[in-house]
Amino acid sequence: MSLYENGVLVRTEKDRNGDGKPDVIAYYRDGVIDRQEEDSDFDGRMDRKSVAGEKGTRVQEADSDGNGTTDLWITTDAAGVVLRRDEDRSGDGKPDLSVWYEAGKPVRLEQDTKGRAASTSSSGSGPTRRSAPSTATPTTTAGSTSGAISRTRRSCARVSIRRVRATRTCSTT
Repeated sequence: MSLYENGVLVRTEKDRNGDGKPDVIAYYRDGVIDRQEEDSDFDGRMDRKSVAGEKGTRVQEADSDGNGTTDLWITTDAAGVVLRRDEDRSGDGKPDLSVWYEAGKPVRLEQDTKGRAASTSSSGSGPTRRSAPSTATPTTTAGSTSGAISRTRRSCARVSIRRVRATRTCSTT
């Protein structure tokens, strides 16, 4: 179903499973999708969202574990290439693992092992590009040819995530 205001498309709704309820809702601004919400598991709750950002970027948000709280944020460029991936692994609704990408490959990893969401915006609406405070886990560099890791503290834990070679992250001692 498509909804128009003054002849301009403002929203579309799709019922993908035939239960009479919309499972995908897209909101338009100036003829382009500005925001999209999806009920991916057909439980009646919109558990995935995609929002237009600056310069053609998009932030996709998802509740990957079905607990009702957003726990995954993926930022893509205008072509859909992943720029950053943030995950909430502690269940507090705030990112505690961030991976930055260049040319589709991970180049930086930050993990907060102390439960302080170092990468969230002040509004709590998801990740921003603000750097982590000094109490958070320092940045590591993945995929460097020398294998060097940027480390300022001595206590380190082994971390591995998909598509990122095993790296070390360090926390305060």
